[in-house]
Amino acid sequence: MDNGPSTSLSPGPRTCGRRSGPPTGPTPPTSSGPGCSTSWVARSTRREELETVDGTPLLHTGHGSSEDRAALEHLARTDTDRVSLLQEDLDHSISEAFGTSIDTTISDWAIGHGDLHWANLTAPRLFLLDWDGWGMMPRGLDAAKLWESAFRVPDFTEEITQRLTPDLTSRDGKLSRLWVCANRILGARRRGKATDQTEHAHRTGRSLLAELS
Repeated sequence: MDNGPSTSLSPGPRTCGRRSGPPTGPTPPTSSGPGCSTSWVARSTRREELETVDGTPLLHTGHGSSEDRAALEHLARTDTDRVSLLQEDLDHSISEAFGTSIDTTISDWAIGHGDLHWANLTAPRLFLLDWDGWGMMPRGLDAAKLWESAFRVPDFTEEITQRLTPDLTSRDGKLSRLWVCANRILGARRRGKATDQTEHAHRTGRSLLAELS
């Protein structure tokens, strides 16, 4: 059901300068500096009744193939100063979770959604919901978050890996997967309660560390 458009005014993203980086793509954003500022953003929205994919994964909706990949590729070609994930935040989470000092430098930065999991996808028509975290991030991070959100269905995790292979199997993709595993582990530590998904993150993270070392 469409209830017509509405407009709201809210604080926009913190925008910052960027470090120098490789000429092959966007350079990683810095967390501070004279170029940092906060803007205000006017958003026009339209309410529609849609069902999310949460609880009925790709195996039942058909998502995860060309439509999802095309959406991520189109988003990666945009340009913005928004920051979704900083290099130092990725470094810290991986080091804290796994106690390792491997090289976690990201070489390819792109624009992404930032919180891509099944509850933020709709079906049968694909919409991406919840855009609060979009911005600059490692290429492959969105794919890694979809991959991680499928942990509760092991066979499905393998299917996601196959469907999003280019973004998940590059070095930056593996570092992105390692980061989402680290966040799963750190979240369980803060709550003081491990789950099957936490154990899966431990096992998978150790395997990724071996591949990246």
